[in-house]
Amino acid sequence: MRIWDERDTTIVDIVDEAARRFGGRTAFVEGETRLTFVEVRDLSIRLAKHFLALGIGKGDRVAVMLPNDRWHVLTHLALCRVGAVLTPLNLAYRQQELRYMLTHNQVRMVVLTPDWQGTDLLSVLLDVLPEVGCVEHVLVSRATDDKSAIVVDDLLKRDAVVSDADLAKHRPGADDAFAILFTSGTQSNPKATLHTYRTFVPGHIDQSVEYQFSSEDVFLSLGSFGHMFSIPMISTTLRCGMRHVLLPEYSPQAFLAAARREGVTVATGVPTQWLDILRAARDEGIPLKMRLVITGGSKIPPHMVHQLRDQFGCTVAAQWGMTEVCAGAYTRPGDPPEASWQTVGRVCPRAEVRVLDPAGDQELPVGEIGELAFRGPSLFVEYLGNPQATAAVMTQDGFFRTGDLVYLDEQGFIHFVGRTKDIINRGGLKIYALEIEDLLLEHPKIRQAAVVAMPDERLGERSCAFVALTESSAHEGGNVLTLNDVTDYLLAKGVAKYKLPERLEIRPELPTTASGKVQKAKLAAWVRASVG
Repeated sequence: MRIWDERDTTIVDIVDEAARRFGGRTAFVEGETRLTFVEVRDLSIRLAKHFLALGIGKGDRVAVMLPNDRWHVLTHLALCRVGAVLTPLNLAYRQQELRYMLTHNQVRMVVLTPDWQGTDLLSVLLDVLPEVGCVEHVLVSRATDDKSAIVVDDLLKRDAVVSDADLAKHRPGADDAFAILFTSGTQSNPKATLHTYRTFVPGHIDQSVEYQFSSEDVFLSLGSFGHMFSIPMISTTLRCGMRHVLLPEYSPQAFLAAARREGVTVATGVPTQWLDILRAARDEGIPLKMRLVITGGSKIPPHMVHQLRDQFGCTVAAQWGMTEVCAGAYTRPGDPPEASWQTVGRVCPRAEVRVLDPAGDQELPVGEIGELAFRGPSLFVEYLGNPQATAAVMTQDGFFRTGDLVYLDEQGFIHFVGRTKDIINRGGLKIYALEIEDLLLEHPKIRQAAVVAMPDERLGERSCAFVALTESSAHEGGNVLTLNDVTDYLLAKGVAKYKLPERLEIRPELPTTASGKVQKAKLAAWVRASVG
């Protein structure tokens, strides 16, 4: 398959070319609102001129805290048009995260939804601005009673007094900064990861070719545009001429309704979301056919892949990525079905991976477990303002040490084992947490699982299992699942006794990041505190 060589492409180039090629076809759908490729270009230019009139131009840093709606899309594209540097922010963030992230990135403007799921986000932001000091403009997507912010929807209805020539002066090049994204921070404080257009765009173009995207496809993202898993799809679908269905607020029912109405053929989401969707489709008797489901971010259960293939008639692609590497590896539509749950795919085009020993000095042979190292054009530039952290993760020959434990097979598929920080040392015996978590997720009463180290005076560490139960099991109440139940189940699966969890904590929900990864650092901190 031909790999596109578009190493100098920027998102502005993509928008302009998409308007020329696809014109009056529908580019984005949000409920009853439809925007054509030409309208997306013209509205994003109009908004870009308003940004320029506010003094926001090339190199200025702008935070975006919006759901997956038309305002998010147009804001994203308008910022690219003026060469501003995007800082996506999770809608779940509150004062503590905003205070740190806005200050660290020296953000000059914030664009946000005024409220989200019962929280007044505008008030949350205004509360921290006196401490932040760098933010000069606050924009909200739609009108509110609070008149202290500029309304994006109003700006889109009128032209700004800025010439095309002035706007063109700010048009970015491939090596200009595109975005500063914060890492998920499941084990430590998030780091600000800098990407240029050159590190961000070409790799996702390659991905669209590998996934066989075409102008006949209709796309929907279940994940937030504030995360690396989903943010590339704004420009990728434009480039491919795909109709992109926007779902501002996720629920299984909302997805199924939108997917049936628009004929969605390709969708991305984390396993938890797909399991919920499968259950809802079965319970409500909703038929749906798709071509491709792209998933990742957490363990992919085999039964989920089988159910997606049987129920929706689709291929399931597993994807491994990080904020630092974009989509670093994935299965392709022609790969065997089992590859999507046994592996995280093969490395992306034009990149390479190695498996390193604990010291990071030696490359390990096929089949041996070690740390995954990645090198390629989609690799991030640096951790902004943290050169020590950048140096700590890079090898002398330019490989990024991911912190993921893997092994390679003869076909080049990457088998994920766990995180380097996710090994429990029980009296000198090593327990890979992921091995136990994978088995727990196969238990009929468990829908979320995480195994963390629990301090122990004699052995150093023992393992503690945190689980959230399936909806039907949770409704049963009482001691529906005990530690003995769990250990008996694992022993029946052939697990060695030293690997068995020695404590079980049942929670209604395990804490997760925006990408669906369990925040094990929070669970580990709770365990440490509980044992004194």
